[in-house]
Amino acid sequence: MKSTHPRSDPASERRSGFTLIELLVVIAIIGILASMLLPSLAGAKSRAQETVCINNLRQTGIGIIMYLADHDHRYPAAHVIDRDPANGAALGLKDVRPTLGGRTAASQFAQAQSRPLHRYVPNPNSFRCPMDKGGVVDCLTPAGEASMWLTAGCSYRYNAGGLTKLANPGTLRPETDPLEGIGGKPESWIPDPSVYILAHEPAARPWGCAGQQPVWVQWHRAKGRNSFTDPALAPATFASATLFGDGHAAILNFSRALTLDAFHPYEPTKDWTWYRSGE
Repeated sequence: MKSTHPRSDPASERRSGFTLIELLVVIAIIGILASMLLPSLAGAKSRAQETVCINNLRQTGIGIIMYLADHDHRYPAAHVIDRDPANGAALGLKDVRPTLGGRTAASQFAQAQSRPLHRYVPNPNSFRCPMDKGGVVDCLTPAGEASMWLTAGCSYRYNAGGLTKLANPGTLRPETDPLEGIGGKPESWIPDPSVYILAHEPAARPWGCAGQQPVWVQWHRAKGRNSFTDPALAPATFASATLFGDGHAAILNFSRALTLDAFHPYEPTKDWTWYRSGE
């Protein structure tokens, strides 16, 4: 009986798989597509982290609004006294994360329960920016931690005076209160809440201590090195999540203000105001 099974063609069997050259071409195409997609994925991750930082400041803004309602419409003080100073040292912050503000007179960071906004924004992660790459906390705290949140319990800075000045005077107009700024002031003290900065990330301004070179830092959209002694040499933008007096928050680019006139970076623009003028 003749077999009904078709005979296999040895030539077709040899052609049924990929040749080495075809396989290499496919791998090369996949590699090209991956190289095209990875920057987009990295950019998407960066934007998502920026959104977290902005939302954190929005929560802080809500907390400040509630604080104002409970404290005769006055802003939190620039400094607080810890209820238990023995627990407020910087090294004690690994277990209890403090919230916005809280440098004590003894150069210690107040514990969470002593911070002005703890009652209103109790979640410690609301004060942590995932892009936090560290920076100058203040002139009395040695560097060492990888982030400001680990060092001081907060990635953001309260704009309550004490701006680093690179010239004398450091502002083109006299400040009403250069030491405390908005700290403890009535709500009506702000000239225009929609542009007055309440809190910000370190990239928004220069930092420095007596006898040391000032530094500028970058968190968002920065790769590799993130601290510079000359803002003009920084490769990325000085992008900073920023909270304003009316409660809204946004990512702003401070690069122009920091490089156009590095000695006077705090002058008002259409987008922000750092200080109230005494004039």
